[in-house]
Amino acid sequence: MPSTPRAPGSTLAARASSPDREPVEFPSSLGAKVRGAVVNIRSTARRSRVIVAGLLTMIFVLTACGGAGTADTDDSGGADAASSNVPSVDELTATGTESDPPTEGPAPAKGKSVWWVSCGMVVPDCSVPAESAAEAAKYLGMDFRIADGRLNAEGGNVTAINTALAASPDAIIVHGIACDTIKAPLQDAKKRGIPVMGVETLDCDVDDPGNEANNLFTADMQYADDAITSEDYFATWGRQLAYYLIAKTGGEAKLLNLAGQSNPNIFIGTAFLEAIDQECGGCDIVENIEYLQSEQVPNGPMIQRFRTALVRHPEATAVNFESGANAGGLGGAQEAYQTNPALITVSGTGLAPELDLVRDGKLTAVIAHSSEWMGYAAMDNINRQLQGEDAVPQGLGFRAVDAEHNLPDEGMTYQTPIDFVSAYKKLWGVS
Repeated sequence: MPSTPRAPGSTLAARASSPDREPVEFPSSLGAKVRGAVVNIRSTARRSRVIVAGLLTMIFVLTACGGAGTADTDDSGGADAASSNVPSVDELTATGTESDPPTEGPAPAKGKSVWWVSCGMVVPDCSVPAESAAEAAKYLGMDFRIADGRLNAEGGNVTAINTALAASPDAIIVHGIACDTIKAPLQDAKKRGIPVMGVETLDCDVDDPGNEANNLFTADMQYADDAITSEDYFATWGRQLAYYLIAKTGGEAKLLNLAGQSNPNIFIGTAFLEAIDQECGGCDIVENIEYLQSEQVPNGPMIQRFRTALVRHPEATAVNFESGANAGGLGGAQEAYQTNPALITVSGTGLAPELDLVRDGKLTAVIAHSSEWMGYAAMDNINRQLQGEDAVPQGLGFRAVDAEHNLPDEGMTYQTPIDFVSAYKKLWGVS
């Protein structure tokens, strides 16, 4: 069964909000760094949870547009204002948090049927892992099918998982879909004994840890040694965003921070704030720009608040976009670049439009992960669990991409230097 989720921000009880939100007293631990109001993480997550990656599903439904520049700084990082715990830019680009896939495991469970329920095959962040998993399934000799949630249009999430359940498969993998949107079908799967794995999504017990009735992802997906749960995985994402900005600015950043209030962005954002607070004595978050997933629309409330913040804070030296959607599809990087080309800007996903912004000099860096590897990793863990074995860490992590490091060819998603395909084929004994 999945590990019990940790409360978002176990050492941070609240989130900063924009000046145009109703203010409340900020916790003393972060008050010197973050100006503005706060909201309680857990209550905010409950009222705003929608399709998971505030996501990543919206990610590049929109056409990416130009965006933000870079500034000359000491890439080695490690200024007195920054903690010695923070990796340098060279370390973040050289290895990041990725490691090799597992080298031991069972032979393929040939003939088993697996359905992949995708958040939406029209967007790369959903389609790439699904297609990669389909490729892995061929090597494993499994009967593999994809059910498209269609970004939950007209109840697409429920329709997709019910389609999978109707086939009575041996296992189901749900990718990038919020548990609450498919809770009833997941309860049905649990009653029927069909294992369901959640990938890049959070279980229904995220707001009520330990409530077995809401623990509906019954097959584990372990990402890495230091990111066993999805909560850990998203927290790693947030820390890597913070580390890059700390290292790139030499620990002297005046930050504009886009702060998503939907799951899983709560976990990304909380870890980001904690890392800034704990590791960067010279950093000051001049404004948090809060947003809900419903506000991530072209020229919508999120981007309008960001434009206002750029004008309100000419002293800002850096921006955390949190996700590729905010930097690219919604135009945040373009807004930042037009306002101040010297801003150091970072986002996180690793899809082609986002990386093209880096290539064009309009986004400083991306904290990227391999969507292709995600599909193979999920299939390896489901193969193990179909044979009664425990899931294992898959080496999945994040690596910084900037103009000098790890940038793939134009139009390509992030390409990890780790040859995970060959590693899995060797593990499974196939060619």
